[in-house]
Amino acid sequence: MRKTTSTRLGANRTRGLWTTLIALCGTALVSAPVSAQQTVAERLVSSFPSPEDVLRSAMQHHPEILAAELRMTQASARLQAARGGFDPVLSARASMRFGDSDAYYQLGRVDIDLTQPTPFWGAELNVGYRLFTGADDRFPSYYSPTQSAGELSAGIRVPLWRDGPIDSRRAARTVAEFGIGRAAASQQSQQLSVERKALSKYFALVAALERLRVSLRLEELANARLSQVQARVDVGALAEIEALEARRSQLRRRSATVSSRRYAQEAALELSLYFRDDSGRPLLVDVEQLPTIEASLPEERARNIEQVEAEIPGILECHPAVRSIRLQRESATVSRDLARARRGPRLDLQFDISRDFGEEETQLTGTVMQAGLRFSMPLGLRTERGNLERAEAELAVLEQRLRLREDVLAVEARDIGSQSSAAHERHEIAEELLRITEELAEAERARFREGATTLMVVNLREQAMAEAAVAVVNANRDIWLAHLRWRALRGACIGE
Repeated sequence: MRKTTSTRLGANRTRGLWTTLIALCGTALVSAPVSAQQTVAERLVSSFPSPEDVLRSAMQHHPEILAAELRMTQASARLQAARGGFDPVLSARASMRFGDSDAYYQLGRVDIDLTQPTPFWGAELNVGYRLFTGADDRFPSYYSPTQSAGELSAGIRVPLWRDGPIDSRRAARTVAEFGIGRAAASQQSQQLSVERKALSKYFALVAALERLRVSLRLEELANARLSQVQARVDVGALAEIEALEARRSQLRRRSATVSSRRYAQEAALELSLYFRDDSGRPLLVDVEQLPTIEASLPEERARNIEQVEAEIPGILECHPAVRSIRLQRESATVSRDLARARRGPRLDLQFDISRDFGEEETQLTGTVMQAGLRFSMPLGLRTERGNLERAEAELAVLEQRLRLREDVLAVEARDIGSQSSAAHERHEIAEELLRITEELAEAERARFREGATTLMVVNLREQAMAEAAVAVVNANRDIWLAHLRWRALRGACIGE
């Protein structure tokens, strides 16, 4: 039984329109190592990759994903550096004074101190050892002598005003901790963005290949008809003008095929930025082989306005871009609080205890305790006021950025809902239009065989059929694009 054009186009449509998204976040892509000398031709792949193949490759090898992982490393390093502000500090000093035998003093001195900052109200602990030698009773001493075994001391400094509730060490550590959260949100946002871009390029290539198939099928029909018409013209059954019309149609369709192939090659090149081998080199889909693509559409249907509006609050709560700005706002709040605390005076309580050790009995024997207060304050406070004003302005800027981001996300959610509804509606119309144009084209070809119509009308019918087939392809692509945009918008909320 002869296979009609409509049957063939319908089979192509059901066989090759789209591929199902299955397990979008899968395990790592495993493939054979690629030689460093591999050429572009050797990186061509004739079999069409699945969406999960593209996604796994992008998640593993795309530079933006790798850069996001490095930013996480940077944030961890900044946190480690901030925690280093609470590391103990050891300092030591030794000195000796030399001179002639009748010099006034022959002195030696050793000082060792260990200071430990703490996160508790900005307090600092310190222990020390001091040894002073060379002084004797013959001369007055302007130094602090020790017994023969030296002096051990311990002390604590507690800020009573400034640096008590918050100081630069604790502020830096808190900001760095927020930086970890911001880096994680940025990484998640980058992953969702790359996922959406990779799969968008994937389905753009699918659509381009489907359009190429339509063009090739039309060119095939034109080639066959040109031979048939020319044979009938040669025997005088048709006028010469019919052969010219057939030749014109063939050339036009060949030109359309060239354009469709170019679009497919461009789409394959764009996809190669996300579809890579184990060494990170782009892989090209060989569009000349017209790889087989299985058909499918997303299972979800278009969302109405009420469904979209109901999901917007959840999106604004968990979207990584919003979380990142909120964490940045928290960091700015810490900086503002620090700048506000810096306007106060420094008032520190210092308490020390020390004891000398040695066999001799001197006035240094016993335990000595000392307590004191230290006060200091810049009189102008221009630096402190300027820092506070800058911190408050930065916080206000972040509030506006957060407001704008939330508005943008809400608008994007509504736009995706509109896009999805329109795409599904256009798909239904395009499917019906394709069915009708296929029947019309087949009927017009039958009339042409009976001599009841002209070749020009047949060409117009087939062109309309091709346009309807492309409209189905474009509607399918738009359905997928809306699905991917919604997935990226809600990806952080649903844990995908």
